[in-house]
Amino acid sequence: MKGGTIVEVVEKLIGYVNPVGDSNEDCERFENLKELCYVVDMLLGKISYVGLKKTSVQHSVKKAADYANKFLQEVKEAD
Repeated sequence: MKGGTIVEVVEKLIGYVNPVGDSNEDCERFENLKELCYVVDMLLGKISYVGLKKTSVQHSVKKAADYANKFLQEVKEAD
């Protein structure tokens, strides 16, 4: 499954998150946003866990940790 497809599936499962200025609709979208934030938080936790293995002597483990840490740094800088 490609990354774009996964994002599409998650969006369909969670629903719309962008507010539109209608109180009733935005209430539902806010709940969807909270769910999306929870999912992202859980996924970031998994990426962070991989990043903790940066001192591994095993090349493949260190490679994954370096990739995870680079990604997390980019996320932090985008903030």
